[in-house]
Amino acid sequence: MSGVATAIAGAAIIGAVSSSKASSKASKATAAGVASAEAATTRATNKARDDLFKLFPAAQENAAAGFQSALDVFGQSLPAQSQVFQQGNVAAQQQLLSGLPQFQNAILGGNVDLSQLQPTQLQQPDLSFFQQQLPQFNDPFAQQAQQPGGEFVGPLVTTRDPLSGIFGQNKLGGPGNFSGLVR
Repeated sequence: MSGVATAIAGAAIIGAVSSSKASSKASKATAAGVASAEAATTRATNKARDDLFKLFPAAQENAAAGFQSALDVFGQSLPAQSQVFQQGNVAAQQQLLSGLPQFQNAILGGNVDLSQLQPTQLQQPDLSFFQQQLPQFNDPFAQQAQQPGGEFVGPLVTTRDPLSGIFGQNKLGGPGNFSGLVR
């Protein structure tokens, strides 16, 4: 019986040693996986931060360009509005002045000629300034494509229109193809 006990004890020792080695390997593999995940997260965070520092100024420039275009339209519309108001004012004064002699004729018993009281057609101002083009969309990623490793480094938008990735052409296969948006 002592041989069986020795064999059992030896098997237990060998099992404990190999279990310890397997546990150690698993622990090291887990630690390596955690370190790899942390490194990937750090790289992705740094990439996102770099992208943010490119996108935020571009977004500010795009907003400022749009606001400036709106202000330009307002600036061009005010002179046209003022011109029409002035024409209407002058036409109203002329109408009143052309009626004064007819009042005098009516009071003094003369012939009243109302043909001089005619409506006035105002000149339509040039409204071509309302035909505006949107300013050029500033896309800091427009020159980037895909990296050789297949990692996507730019936005889906390929044109000036920031919504074209949603409604228009995108880098993943054309209009309406959203299959590449989810990995």
